[in-house]
Amino acid sequence: MAKAIGAKDIATMLGVSRSTVTRALNGDPVVNKETAAQVRSMAEKLGYRKNSLASGLVSGKTGMIGCIVPEIADPFYGEMVSLINAYMASRNMHMLLGIFNEDEESADLLIKRFIDYRVEGMVLHDTFSGFLKTKVAILENSGVPAVVMGDSSALGLDSVMGDDELGGYEIVSFLARNGYKRIAHIGDLAGTLQQRVVGYKRALLENNLRYLPEYLVNCRQPNRMHDVVSGLLSLAEPPDAIFCDNDIIAMEVMSALAFHGVQIPDQMGVVGFDNIAMSSQLAVPLTTVDLNVREIVNKALEFLMERIETQRAGGGLPIKPRNVKIPPRLCIRSTTKVLENSNVEETGAIAF
Repeated sequence: MAKAIGAKDIATMLGVSRSTVTRALNGDPVVNKETAAQVRSMAEKLGYRKNSLASGLVSGKTGMIGCIVPEIADPFYGEMVSLINAYMASRNMHMLLGIFNEDEESADLLIKRFIDYRVEGMVLHDTFSGFLKTKVAILENSGVPAVVMGDSSALGLDSVMGDDELGGYEIVSFLARNGYKRIAHIGDLAGTLQQRVVGYKRALLENNLRYLPEYLVNCRQPNRMHDVVSGLLSLAEPPDAIFCDNDIIAMEVMSALAFHGVQIPDQMGVVGFDNIAMSSQLAVPLTTVDLNVREIVNKALEFLMERIETQRAGGGLPIKPRNVKIPPRLCIRSTTKVLENSNVEETGAIAF
């Protein structure tokens, strides 16, 4: 492999100093026009490429952020990462992506590695209860600003998240208003999505519906949904609607119900959460909760860029941590029936 051409090589060929070449390539007016033109011509002829990373390491302005997510196979995270990348590109900055696959040691390594790469900021997604507590000191000592997609109000970091409890409450209340009486919930009951369970329970209470422990199923593996659905259908009093805490689970539930010959939405209503792109493209489009991920990303990166720009300007007064919840909206589609007196258009969306 041929050696990359550097400023020193151009300087040797033209018989000028390396600093003159560097200044000329950076457009410094101190270098006379004739010499600057010769430097640029020789650089183009030799295929010289400026080492932006090295320059950034010297100046402290690398133009890079680190983004760390638990996985990328889930369409929800895929959309989030795509939006983050597009946002940063629009500001002539770059994103380094780290995937820790639900392993805390891997996440720890990624944070430290991104600090070594001199990123100017980090976007983190906290999927463990208390996961970031041990990382805050590392971030504070590094001076790298961070924003969390999730709740970090107790950690002193900026955070932006969808309102999971409100989303769970509104989707279950919608089911209740439209004639569903026995509503089950499938999902991660003890993890970071437990606020959706809180919303589910509150909606049952306020809509005078019974809470039955057997309707609450702790399962986050989509490949187990056939067994889960079979268990719900075998109950003495099976549910007439199922609230799933993400769209992937909801799709597997729909497949399992079809296998058992259960008609959606008349015999069983099904709702999801997240509003991933494919949820509207199914043969029976899925009613779901849209967390407004674009708005979440935009607000989070607005916070992060504000901190980055403050550091670039030399500091100034510290910005107090901001913790924001973005209101979700319902996307009403074909997996739920809509009663005439419920004032809901089946093809529309309810914003709240």
